[in-house]
Amino acid sequence: METHRVFVVRGGNPKHVTGPSSLKGLNVVTQAGTKYEEYLKALKKKIGFSLQTYPRDNDAVAQVIL
Repeated sequence: METHRVFVVRGGNPKHVTGPSSLKGLNVVTQAGTKYEEYLKALKKKIGFSLQTYPRDNDAVAQVIL
């Protein structure tokens, strides 16, 4: 199975997220226990951003739209 990384941003992309490097200083959420969490933890060490995890993907996405 092949999967792809996707960034979900608020409508209008007010933080101007264009890729991983533009996450510096932002709050990032993801589903816990996934390969994306592992990827973001490694990226966080290089770039520097806040990372929060949630048990379900719907919970993570809800944080973006709140």
